Amino acid sequence: MQMWQSFGAKVSVLTSVVEYLSDKEMCKCRQLSKLSKNDIRGWRHRVLRTGTVVDCQKCPALRLSKYTEHCPLCESSVCVDHLERCVKCHEIYCSFCVGFCCL
Repeated sequence: MQMWQSFGAKVSVLTSVVEYLSDKEMCKCRQLSKLSKNDIRGWRHRVLRTGTVVDCQKCPALRLSKYTEHCPLCESSVCVDHLERCVKCHEIYCSFCVGFCCL
């Protein structure tokens, strides 16, 4: 458990080592660290910098870009799970905008 040691109040050994890992390896380390009640600082920002994942603007999820869509009404990137078809105009919007499109 030497990886959970720290260099200071805000810098752990794991936080320093994770910068040299691939994104997949880093996310696996984060999963393990969450199970042991620790976390890797800055992991979310680092993954978003790669450009392969998108931050859903309606929930805290990170998704691959192929699982997100752009809602033309609120102009935000949302998870595919949040998309719905309007019963009046039959256009597809996020679940937060459906109903407001036909006003």
